[in-house]
Amino acid sequence: MAAHGKNYNMVEDLNLVSNWLAQRDTDIDRSRSSIVVLAGNAVLPVIEHAFHQARELQALLLITGGVGHSTGWLYQAVQQSSCYQHIHTGGRTEASVIGEMAATVAGLPPEQILLECEATNCGENVDFSWRLMQLRGLAPQQLVVVQDPTMQRRTMATFARLKNQVSILPDCVSSPGFVPRLTGQCEDIAFENEATGLWPVHRFIELTMGELPRLYDDNNGYGPAGKGFIAHVPLPEEIMLAWQRLSACEPLRGMLAARKLA
Repeated sequence: MAAHGKNYNMVEDLNLVSNWLAQRDTDIDRSRSSIVVLAGNAVLPVIEHAFHQARELQALLLITGGVGHSTGWLYQAVQQSSCYQHIHTGGRTEASVIGEMAATVAGLPPEQILLECEATNCGENVDFSWRLMQLRGLAPQQLVVVQDPTMQRRTMATFARLKNQVSILPDCVSSPGFVPRLTGQCEDIAFENEATGLWPVHRFIELTMGELPRLYDDNNGYGPAGKGFIAHVPLPEEIMLAWQRLSACEPLRGMLAARKLA
């Protein structure tokens, strides 16, 4: 791809890609019985959104997450939060930490919280959550899925893969709750959203840039023609072009390599 001109706006492309990854559905049916499935992550506004959804829907909150790539970031977010810093994190699973957050700060009763503490990746979040629901004899009419917004679309594609295998899987509704947006230029890039408990900017960009290749339906991707972890995900041309421009952006690569972003 040709070199970018000096007026190239990489923040605009980052926002375009990350907004698409944060798949949002608007069809939560409040008249149907629900389970809120929260995949362990380190984004406090997303976690708190799941607490809110469970409370509003009067739904069971199923928290899935063992020890994985986001666990250390969750520990850090909890330790830096004035609301949650009293919670011990060392050596604990994501589900157990977030479950304590739900009980001691959000005030959800113990009987409304169900923990799945073995999953170490997105695929296991989905498969082990369903296994636990089956073991408990739970039969909700819909699942409200909450995940790190950079992984939301992949998580929904993982549930779609399971739906192809298990016809009785309930309808799944995507609800990340928080959609990040960047502002600024070059080394002054920051989050536009005035929220605490977010990723460091460089971590967010790394996750965003690394996510699209996982969605490919080819030998190297997670789709049916590749590893088979997810159902086929149609990739809009504008998203592919934005990701290609970002991948070819030398200033962005340099800043990430040098960790010059916040």
